[in-house]
Amino acid sequence: SAIVKGIVLDKETRLPLPYASVGVLDMPYGTVSDSMGHYSFIMGRVNSNDSVQISMVGYFTIRISVRELLLNPGAEIFLEMKHQDLPEVIVSNRELTTEEIGRTSSGKLFQVSLHKKGAAHLTIGSEFGIKLNTSHSALLKNFNWFISNNNFKRIKLRLNVYSVKHNFPDTLICKQQIFANLTSYQKGWIKIDL
Repeated sequence: SAIVKGIVLDKETRLPLPYASVGVLDMPYGTVSDSMGHYSFIMGRVNSNDSVQISMVGYFTIRISVRELLLNPGAEIFLEMKHQDLPEVIVSNRELTTEEIGRTSSGKLFQVSLHKKGAAHLTIGSEFGIKLNTSHSALLKNFNWFISNNNFKRIKLRLNVYSVKHNFPDTLICKQQIFANLTSYQKGWIKIDL
């Protein structure tokens, strides 16, 4: 195993990029960069030809070989901003209806276990998801999580919203980073007003 460290920066401004995803493709090794763009994680058994993928909302995703990262400890990784044209907007006076999709009460739909610092490299930066079906175009007004148990003083959760293609996440729809910060062993319903 080896420790991989570095920093993720904006290619144009050279400013640090916080909360970029950094991980070995198809392996459980990875993390997210901290608020100053630094990342560090332990890689278990990997092949030096494997790729590490670095991605962030609003930037082009890049892949670097494990060998290159191991030969350049503390490497600066530059992401290029992805400029995107917005699609056409249709203005209408049609009245919108509100529909709740998903659960409105607690249950056991998902169970996520977070590990203490010694084992964090196994879970930090990992994702899980739920597919929500709508019969027409929709506006996501808010998102709710139910936290049944919490043994941590602080947790940061990130919400990503993707389009679906062939039953898998495809394109990130929301270009803005969306976070929920839990403090003081917070439990119960957590609502993000979008």
